Formats: sequence, structure tokens, C-alpha cells
Amino acid sequence: MLKGCGVLKVRYKQDDNTTETTVTIEYQRETSELETLRRTLNLMEQQITGQRDGRSFPLPLSAVYTFESMEERVFCITKDSMYETGYRLYELLERLPYPIFIRANKSTIVNLKKIRDFKVILSGRIEANLFNGDKVLISRIYARTLKEALKALEGDHHAQ
Repeated sequence: MLKGCGVLKVRYKQDDNTTETTVTIEYQRETSELETLRRTLNLMEQQITGQRDGRSFPLPLSAVYTFESMEERVFCITKDSMYETGYRLYELLERLPYPIFIRANKSTIVNLKKIRDFKVILSGRIEANLFNGDKVLISRIYARTLKEALKALEGDHHAQ
């Protein structure tokens, strides 16, 4: 259930004649949880172009685990591949949907939907374990951002 939205009813309808999948949300009033759901759905259709081996690949943002800056280049990390993006981290932060993507540390942006679990470690840093087996350290500076983003996503978890 989305807080402030009453009961959330989900209906699925298969139609062999349809040419595209459509999601319609009917609601009485706008809420922050509904806005988070909207951003999550929009994430599914957003893409970024990554380069690897001289070829360009359209990558859905929903498949991205992290963006990492290494040797003055920024890479997009998916479940099992790495692609160069051509962006700087600050440019990506301006384009990526918050609260789904947040800055984790000086060189990493993480997709919160790809975090399996996390724990507080020394000096107030947070170690996040991702579903692909990677680990991301969230610095003390960005720990507050993580907490705020998780709170903003809380309504989305109730919708699942």
C-alpha cells in the first residue's frame, strides 16, 4: 500500500492484439509516494549509451548498478559488463532520477534498486552489497543522502 493513497489495486490484462505495454495509474490526489512510483516507472524507459570495444550500446538505466570514475573516465557497470559513458559524474547526477541514483562517494554513483543489503562499518561509512556481488563504500559525507533517498523510496517498497 502507498502511504496516503489507500489500497493499491494492481490489475494485469493480457491482450494478444496490443502493440505495446501500457501502465495507467488512477489516483485521487498526488502524493510523494506516487511521485516516487512515477520516477521508478520512468526509469524503466530511460537509457544511456555506453561504449565498449569501439561499439555503442543503448543501456536501460534499470540495468545499471553503478557509475564509476576511474582514471578520468566514467564507466557504467551493469550486472556483468562495463561500458564507458563519456559523461562526468556531476553531469550524470544532474540527469539521473533521484532518489533511485545517489552519489555514494567521490568516484561512484549507485542505483539504490541494486543494493541487496548494507551495514555500517568503521568511521560511519556504509558498505553496500549489490545484487551482482560488487561492494560499494558509501562515505560518511553521503550517508545522510542514502538515508534520505531510502526514506523517499519507502513508499515504492510498499507498492511492491
